[in-house]
Amino acid sequence: MSETLNSHLEPLKIVLVEDDPVMQMGLVQFLSAHSAIKIVGKAADGYAAIAIVSQLQPDLVIMDVGLPQLDGIEATQQLKIKLPNVRILMLTSHAEETEIIAALSCGANGYCIKGTSLQQLLNAIALYKKGQFTSIRRSLES
Repeated sequence: MSETLNSHLEPLKIVLVEDDPVMQMGLVQFLSAHSAIKIVGKAADGYAAIAIVSQLQPDLVIMDVGLPQLDGIEATQQLKIKLPNVRILMLTSHAEETEIIAALSCGANGYCIKGTSLQQLLNAIALYKKGQFTSIRRSLES
């Protein structure tokens, strides 16, 4: 059963942290098409992520791991110290178990591998809106 985003409620405020401009643009277009989601900010490195998330205090941060200057794992750790209630979903191509464990150990609430279907990403966001933890991994059959 897939989760759904309730468009009758106030939109979920999301900050997107992605250094690949094409990926960032695609995610912004896709997520902005849903009335239950509002992209309130974007960043392309870990330091910018900390600054914008601290300023905007979104409902959810979608964070890449492989960021320039300060990686997403360290940025997540610093954000969780400053804003312990911020929810962070890692969305990255880093599928190594050590990266996943490091991200979750630093406070990330969930982990999605790039290549996850867009519907699965929406399902993960819907679960976050409900306050539930999720970790979605791309199927080996994909």
